[in-house]
Order: sequence, then C-alpha cells, then structure tokens
Amino acid sequence: GVILKNNWHHVLEGRLFAKSQIPMVMSFGGGDCRFTSQARLNNPYFYRPLDTVRDAQIHAYLKSISRYIRYVATTPECIKYVEPYFEKCHIFRQPVDLDAICFISPDIDRPPILLHIPTEPLVKGTNYILEAVKKLQSEGLKFEFRYKRQLTQKEMIKEIGDCDVYIDELLCGDFGVTAVETMAAGKPTVTFIPVSYTHLTLPTKRI
Repeated sequence: GVILKNNWHHVLEGRLFAKSQIPMVMSFGGGDCRFTSQARLNNPYFYRPLDTVRDAQIHAYLKSISRYIRYVATTPECIKYVEPYFEKCHIFRQPVDLDAICFISPDIDRPPILLHIPTEPLVKGTNYILEAVKKLQSEGLKFEFRYKRQLTQKEMIKEIGDCDVYIDELLCGDFGVTAVETMAAGKPTVTFIPVSYTHLTLPTKRI
C-alpha cells in the first residue's frame, strides 16, 4: 500500500523514496485495482455494473503509482489488472497468522454447520447464499447455517473452529483473507473463481 492516499504518494513514496533508492513494492487487494470492464468480461457474475468513470480513475491511479514504484505483489486475479503498469509482478496470497489458527477437522457425527461471515454482503453475494440455504432447508437437508457480521478477530477464529463448511463469496471472483484462514483451519471453503483467472501470463511491457 501507500503511506499517503491518492496521488499524494509522490511527495513521499515517489520522489523522496525513489531518490534515496529505497526499495518499494506495491500490493493490491481487489477493488483498488479491479477494472469493471475487464472484471465483467472475465466474470459474468461480477457484482459491479460497468463504470467507465471508475475505470478511468483506476487507470490514472495505477499509472501514477507505477511511475516510481516498479514492482507489485498481488493475487492471481488482480495481477491481470496491474501487470501492464509495473516492471515486475509477483503473485502472493493474503498472509495469515498460522499460530493463531488451530486445525480442527469437520465433525461428521452431527449435521454440518455452515458459516458465512461477509465483510461486504453485496460483494460476497450474501443474498444468493441466503436464498440457497432457505431452498436447501425447505428440501429437507439437515444442517445449521450461521450468518455472522462484524466480529472481532478472536470471535471470528472461534466461529471458524466451530463450523464444518465455510461459504466465502459468489460474485467477486476471488477469495479473501477469511477464506485463507478457514482453509488453514481445515474447513472446506466454498467460493467462486472464474476459469479465466487460473490461466496467468506475466507482463511483456509496461503502459
């Protein structure tokens, strides 16, 4: 990330850090670099409508950031958006504290507990998840569904440990930190990743 927001990063990370030859790596997590036009082309379920104004702002931001910061580390999905702007692109996954997460295998001696903890329900497709849960329960499937919001980190780790299956997202097109934590805890995790995001090529030129 940057210390100063928007294009003010040139005051510090840009001119000052670059002049002092301080190594810099930019990271992106999703919405800050995701072009709606490209996202909707790759993902038919993407939650945002086409927004050319937003796309132009993201283009200007990426071009501004990459003026001084030459390297980027981001997720397999986001690398497609940022690779034309940076000299080198590295794939990484959201880091998690494995010391804080215990492996607890699902309990097969009772009906399964399904868990959903959306940071942003619109992004995660929560309404569709709730509809699917209601439909499955009406068909007689036996399971417990837990829908949680705004938990502390300690509360979230406990909920993850207690569940058997975690439902992450359906519309965004990539999984986040919580999904990494649930997988580290040994929980099967449901998410949607478009096939197009699994075929990656590294950049050949910069914009």
